Amino acid sequence: MKKIIYGLLVTLFIAGGLVTVANSANLTSGRTSASPTPPGQQQVHRNFEPSPFGDYFRRESDSVVSIVHAHEVARAEDLTFADVSALVREAVALAGGLESIVSDGDTVILKPNLVTARCNTLPGWQGRWLPPEVNGNSTDYRVTRAVAQMVRELNPTGRIYIIEGPAHSPTEDVFRRLNYTLEHIPEIDDILALDQVSGGWREFDSPYIVRVEPENPLFRDAYYLNRLFFEANAVINIPTLKNHWETVTTGAVKNIGIGMTPANIYSNTPGDNHRFGVPHGVMDLHRFIADYYMIRPSDFVVMDALQGLAHGPTPSYSMSGIRDIRDAQKNMRSILASSDGLAIDVVQTNIMNWDIDTVYHLQYLAQAGFNGNLDSRNIVVLGASVDELRTDFGGVIPVTGGRRLTLAAPPRVSIESGDYDGEFLRLWLDACANTDKIDIYLDGFYLTSVHENFAEISIEMHGLFGDERYVTVYAFDNRMQRVSASTWLAAASVQELPEPGATEPPLTQEPPPFSNGYPGWTYEPPPSQPDVLILRINDRHASVYLGCGEIVRDTFLEAAPFIAGGRTMVPFRFIGETLGAEVDWREETQSAYFIISDGGEAHALRIDVPLYSRDEYMGTPVIVEGRTFVPVRFVSEMMGAEVIWDETAQSITIPF
Repeated sequence: MKKIIYGLLVTLFIAGGLVTVANSANLTSGRTSASPTPPGQQQVHRNFEPSPFGDYFRRESDSVVSIVHAHEVARAEDLTFADVSALVREAVALAGGLESIVSDGDTVILKPNLVTARCNTLPGWQGRWLPPEVNGNSTDYRVTRAVAQMVRELNPTGRIYIIEGPAHSPTEDVFRRLNYTLEHIPEIDDILALDQVSGGWREFDSPYIVRVEPENPLFRDAYYLNRLFFEANAVINIPTLKNHWETVTTGAVKNIGIGMTPANIYSNTPGDNHRFGVPHGVMDLHRFIADYYMIRPSDFVVMDALQGLAHGPTPSYSMSGIRDIRDAQKNMRSILASSDGLAIDVVQTNIMNWDIDTVYHLQYLAQAGFNGNLDSRNIVVLGASVDELRTDFGGVIPVTGGRRLTLAAPPRVSIESGDYDGEFLRLWLDACANTDKIDIYLDGFYLTSVHENFAEISIEMHGLFGDERYVTVYAFDNRMQRVSASTWLAAASVQELPEPGATEPPLTQEPPPFSNGYPGWTYEPPPSQPDVLILRINDRHASVYLGCGEIVRDTFLEAAPFIAGGRTMVPFRFIGETLGAEVDWREETQSAYFIISDGGEAHALRIDVPLYSRDEYMGTPVIVEGRTFVPVRFVSEMMGAEVIWDETAQSITIPF
């Protein structure tokens, strides 16, 4: 019955003249063999094979996110359609495939992110037209086509629609300029403009939209969704890897939570595709996105990370001074995939070095009990690692808050010993205190994850170990930083391994060839790390880490650091005690005293008396609202500590 309704619905759209499509004559066939997109020579080659362990050992509560990286190709612009298709197919397969999502006869919606066909890199919010391929700003049509081909293979008689409502420019113009046409994506039935298939202006009772009242809404009591989207058998979400000046990140959740809102309902004026009827610049925006996504989440996500884009959602001269989109492009050459939109957004956020704790629509989803994983301990990343792609994505800090990551030292791990007795695989590990979880691989294939009791791990193998396996363990912290240790283990044997760094683990033969993981085959212990203090301008949150990254103090200051006269000022008592000095305030002399433990040397810093080091002005201690502030660099260097300033993140890192 549902499939009949879809057919009637689209027929009504066409008959009523409400839809402008690329080629409505092909609506019923829509599947031609001709294509103007030459496959090109395939440069991305993989010896992909499914894991012999399948999901047998994976916890049901874990979500899988795949990352497939085209390390064979140096520039995103050099990727051919054959390359893109190979990346998409491997990423989808690693993430579990589409077989449980799509069946023959289904109506399937593909939702790319086509926010605009031009950038805003000229003054006055003007810009240049974007190329249709690897612009990073909008989903590359070749990624969408590769997904459409996979869906059509599983769904030869059903209907496949692309639905999108860009924020800028007429929708049809965006489709045409970005090659979203039936000529370029012949596997689909039609390309539908969301603003033209969702009723008239403020037509709340239109048959083409659905009114939904969530049971426990975070923001509004009722929301309006496009009916075809809401009732589709499957929704495949195809966002891009980029950040956002309103919401920190714009990935899978926002691509539905704002990207699928009908402009006829959520814009302020007729014909305007900006959804400014949804509050912007306030926390209610995040609550709206979370509510909307929970009503109709995507069933599968394929994220276009061929390019990746900083200063998103589109580079803007007016917002961040970007004059050329190439200055914001990241050349990622990757595809991500997952059936969990929340989990893939967590991975995306860590790749871009933004703090997931400040992506509030994702936090709201988790707090509301949404069936997805925000906790990185419950996210299994297959393929490339987050660290392999991790890079800083610059951008405007949202009004509602946002924080870039300042990473502490990664965890450390070593395999002290291990054995397999014919029934259980046992590993004895030495893992650093900031280790959040351990992933275990056998012969390069993911086996399972462990979240506690890392010192002694026991796994019942159900006869799947064999005679000998190459064991790799990966230790992760809560920002998905990863380190590894590896060794060969034979059945009914116990191997005592040397101390980390002394010699490499004994290898009786070469490691197995590459499969579906990217394990490091030998253990390389990271160098010893100092303790680290991290402060941020205008942020009361401060963290002190042990050398291996363990948080030993995660606190809020009485007052936030600030910049005065080009110098960073911090609360004097906190900085002194953290760096190991005794501190004292003497009212009679208006002085802050720092007594360094080695030798008991005392240093007095007087209020409003400038400080100099080698004739360089270092700042002036001040009292602000009853609290004493001192220049962080002067005090730190006085106590033998280095100060590292990150202009982009507006953060101070002090190893000590």
